[in-house]
Amino acid sequence: MAALSDLEAPLLRTAVDVKDSSSPSDHCAANDESALALPADYARLGPGVATGALAVCTLGVWYSGLLFARLATAFPRVEVFDQFGKAAFGRAGQRLVFATIYACILITPVIFQITCTESLLTILGPGRLSPLAVHGVVLAIMLPLAQVRQLEEVGWLSLAGTLSMVASVLIVLLKIVMLPANGLPLAAAAEPSPGSGTSLRMGLVAFMDVVFAYGGAANWMRYISGMRRRSDFRKVAGVGAVFMTACYLALGAVGYLKLGSNFDLSRPITSVLPYDAWSVTMNGLLFLHCVVAYAININVWTDLVLHLLAAAHGVPTSHQDSSSHRGSWAATSCIGLAFCFLVAYTFPYFTIVVALISSVGDLAAAYALPALFSLKLLKLPAWERCLCWALVPLAFGLSGVGMYSSLHELIAKMLGWD
Repeated sequence: MAALSDLEAPLLRTAVDVKDSSSPSDHCAANDESALALPADYARLGPGVATGALAVCTLGVWYSGLLFARLATAFPRVEVFDQFGKAAFGRAGQRLVFATIYACILITPVIFQITCTESLLTILGPGRLSPLAVHGVVLAIMLPLAQVRQLEEVGWLSLAGTLSMVASVLIVLLKIVMLPANGLPLAAAAEPSPGSGTSLRMGLVAFMDVVFAYGGAANWMRYISGMRRRSDFRKVAGVGAVFMTACYLALGAVGYLKLGSNFDLSRPITSVLPYDAWSVTMNGLLFLHCVVAYAININVWTDLVLHLLAAAHGVPTSHQDSSSHRGSWAATSCIGLAFCFLVAYTFPYFTIVVALISSVGDLAAAYALPALFSLKLLKLPAWERCLCWALVPLAFGLSGVGMYSSLHELIAKMLGWD
């Protein structure tokens, strides 16, 4: 029987590269969409707390980037994140990284099913098709795209996907600025989410949305391994964090100042603004971006499942017959899309699903794991060792309460408890 670890490392390299390829300017393919939740996060947390959360994440990303740069400089042959885990704690450390990243890979495509459906519903206009029908349209679009097995074949769409997301966000900002002082007109405003601004659980959901916007640390070694001086990554992380914060602050703060909490806080901001030609344009651009990201992420999902199944049955993937592998790929990708369809239709709450994904992997990958590995592998001064010792349980603890809060709110919305 083939050892699972023999197949894990090559898969992790592929998964990280492809997750990252949809947006070279960002850290993770999915994190672009989390910016659409920021006006809702400001409404839930209040402007002071939300801005504080952005500041904390800015400092956190800078320090995490500093740890990554120091680890990468101390171990110049390391190219992917799991190798730090192996150097620090052997197979157990490596598997800890695998578990974190694999969990994110398995649930991340759901957010693209939700966002594609939301954007398409807005493009079609109110009452044209039911959400179930639009979910079906998205599924039909993705079925043939999911059969593209050579990841580089979808890679050429990455630039178009990234630019379409940037253009969509710029139009969102323009539309928000142009709204009247009292926010959304009554005909366009959705009913506010009851109690969403005061619930501790929803506050945690909002905070996890902010964390997700700064996520993607599992991909950083891809950038670092290609740098001439690995130590310079600390500067890259710092500048990137400040730039992201400026963009997020503009979208979140302007959205809150114009809209307050007078909209459905569980939906992306692109779905609650007044319907007009600009709304159709920005949602069309968002749809293009999400289709590209969805295709890439479901590709990674399928590759992951097939590798794990091959490892479990002792079948090296290199020995698989091409025709049988095509059949396995088609069946597995269809199962993955069906999973996304069912979860997204059952829990169509964009901001809460984003928070769940963030809780599952982003906190651990960005803060807990680099701090833990640095304690083992680097010579840190006493004050910094204390800081890292504090970061590890704090990050894992926030992950736990974030998962609990997100799951509770998903179930509460599904059962109508709120």
